[in-house]
Amino acid sequence: ALGTRRAVDTPFSVVAVNSEQIKNQMAQTATDAFKYDPAVTTLSENKRNENSYFAVRGMRVDMLDGTKIDGQNFVSWQADIPLEPFEQVELLKGLAGFMYGFGTPGGIVNYVLKRPTDEPLRQFSVGYEASNVWSEKLDLGGRFGPDNRFGYRL
Repeated sequence: ALGTRRAVDTPFSVVAVNSEQIKNQMAQTATDAFKYDPAVTTLSENKRNENSYFAVRGMRVDMLDGTKIDGQNFVSWQADIPLEPFEQVELLKGLAGFMYGFGTPGGIVNYVLKRPTDEPLRQFSVGYEASNVWSEKLDLGGRFGPDNRFGYRL
């Protein structure tokens, strides 16, 4: 709705954490990705409750209408959304009525999916979470077909 404006030129307070920042912070969820933003407060972590959620300027982001994937509504009641399939996570702070219609005053979290890459991408990582819990992650991307017409990202 805002076109190709820069974030500084919009009438909203918008923050975006890209995949490089997510990797550097070792973030697992959106709560981890925004934990260094002074306007964001963690209200619950998934280590103690069903899922984690946070508040923006003291007002909770709604789990029913406050989560979007590529701008489309996504209800996230029972589990945190892992960040691996997303290029960036955007947080629209405050009233979101102009962008998405009715919503809570806390804000909207929008997850932007990764897109196919023009160059072949092959990344693999192994990590240690806690209490003998290990993680393995694989990211594949590229193009194929006549004139590289078809793209994939897994």
